[in-house]
Amino acid sequence: MSTTLMGVSNNNNIVVAVGNNSTSNEDEIIVSNGDTVVTALTANGGETRSVAYGAGTYVVCGSTGRYWTSPDGLVWTVHNTPGSTSFAVAFGENHFVAVGVKRLLRSSDGLTWEVAHTWEERSFMTEITYNDGCFVAGGTYLFDLIAFASFDDGQTWTQLGTSGITGGIVKMAYGGGKYVAVGGTTITDEQGVILNTTGRLFTSTDGNNWTQKTVTDPTKILYDAAYKDGTWVVVGAAGTLLTSSDGDTWTSRNSGTTKDLRCVKYIRR
Repeated sequence: MSTTLMGVSNNNNIVVAVGNNSTSNEDEIIVSNGDTVVTALTANGGETRSVAYGAGTYVVCGSTGRYWTSPDGLVWTVHNTPGSTSFAVAFGENHFVAVGVKRLLRSSDGLTWEVAHTWEERSFMTEITYNDGCFVAGGTYLFDLIAFASFDDGQTWTQLGTSGITGGIVKMAYGGGKYVAVGGTTITDEQGVILNTTGRLFTSTDGNNWTQKTVTDPTKILYDAAYKDGTWVVVGAAGTLLTSSDGDTWTSRNSGTTKDLRCVKYIRR
């Protein structure tokens, strides 16, 4: 497979993944039942970013205000929504909630969306997760971590305690009574040449107070995190693979590759 995966969701042994095909440079929605893998849709410049499942519907969000919905992961319908790029979408409390540049969208069915909240300029909300009645959204304001929480279906949002913590969030997950958020910063010159990269890993037990954790190689940006049965797994640039039993102490593992690992997900077979 030549597709760089950006997000994965599964329901009833059907796995839906989204990402960019490095060969064709087109964005795709890929579906698998564990035995076969098919490309269900080519987004044609839609830049698929994230996928969530709820209320009998898969929802994929992307750039230029486009969303895709499907009842089975195979047949997809595209929808245009207010605003620009959405980086992530989650489902909870009978609503889909999507975050992006300066604004947040809500939908009860994935078809009709409304702008439910806006943030100030230079706020990039790049991830959202749901657990036990609470949405937590995270991202970057300038070079600092920012996070917000909602306990009422994503209608109202409260800024969380991230003041003074440097580094943005790429992905976030919940498990074992703890949130784990991963990401980092990239410094470039005026020509766009990368001068420096720094990986970041944060944890929180309540979604409000966050602590930065030490990782083995802080120069590698971290892209995703997943939890199952007492084990956290984090993946990142240049084959970075970290594991932890408590979210506090992390061990580097050999992933067998030097390619960027963009996505990690536990799938029950």
